[in-house]
Amino acid sequence: MPRELPEVSTDLAETPVPPALAKAARNAVTVCLAATEADRAVVVYDASTRAIAAALREAFTEVGARCDVCDVDAYGGRPLTVLPAVIARTIAQATCTALALTAMPGELALRKAVLDIVIEKKLRHAHMPSITEPVFVDGLAMDYRQVAKFVGRIVDTLQGASELRMTSPGGAELLCRCTTPPALHVLDGLITRDRWQNLPSGQIIVIPTDAEGVFVADRNLGDWFQHTYNVADDPVSFEFEAGRVRQIKCPNRKLERDLRLFLRSSENSAKISELVIGANLGLTHDHRSSLNEGYRPGASITIGANPAIGGFTSATSIPVFGARKSLWIGDRRIMTDDAFAPELLSDL
Repeated sequence: MPRELPEVSTDLAETPVPPALAKAARNAVTVCLAATEADRAVVVYDASTRAIAAALREAFTEVGARCDVCDVDAYGGRPLTVLPAVIARTIAQATCTALALTAMPGELALRKAVLDIVIEKKLRHAHMPSITEPVFVDGLAMDYRQVAKFVGRIVDTLQGASELRMTSPGGAELLCRCTTPPALHVLDGLITRDRWQNLPSGQIIVIPTDAEGVFVADRNLGDWFQHTYNVADDPVSFEFEAGRVRQIKCPNRKLERDLRLFLRSSENSAKISELVIGANLGLTHDHRSSLNEGYRPGASITIGANPAIGGFTSATSIPVFGARKSLWIGDRRIMTDDAFAPELLSDL
């Protein structure tokens, strides 16, 4: 059980903030969260994100907002299985919040408790589990008003779609069918009281009704797989039929076996839930992290339910990333080798 402390910590004054972190934090605070002097802000962090928290606190202070910071490491040994009551009370009194800490196994309940308060109180919230300084700097380099403009352009392009097709030099050939217009979940990084978002952001999630063909993961896998296996060396082929993975092929037999077990965790663990179009043109560096892979220009899928999207439930969910994807919306090719068609990039 976490121990309670009498008050939240505000001791980040001595933490140095590099200029690149400061710039990224200002983008997060002034554009994504649209903070003003009328706000009361809270930043939840740990030892790994201390400099990010200090940068966010400085940015909130610059706009005149009051900012409390909560170091979860001060409340007992990690992982913390519950949200400390002091932090819960502090968040409940805020108007905008940011969570930036290492996502440890066993702490899902803690992060969910934060989001429950955010939703109940209608707080503007930036969610950044396992954020690193390089990803924070890279993912918040571009003005999110420009990100939102480009995301909106892709949404407009999708309106008449009934089918999307992905291919890659690695052997992907996947056809996803959807309703017309497709059901979408749009993440543009402009956070409101009714919609918390992860940062970095910038993606369009298409909800498929069906999928047939092959998706090749030769870039990255989400969940714990990204820390254990390198699919660039051992690519995985997922063969879909009627929207479900029916066969897995991989030269690494241990990875293949682990994925088979993972996708058998529950009835819908092998069901495709998302086709994701990454649309943050500012993400230029390859961090090989599932934190920002889905926002980089490209196309990926999620197997198993995303609880933030709904539609169906499953015990597991895994984002799956392939390299050099090309994407068609109907007969229109909008992406080649992870690069958007030039006509979509005009005026940006």
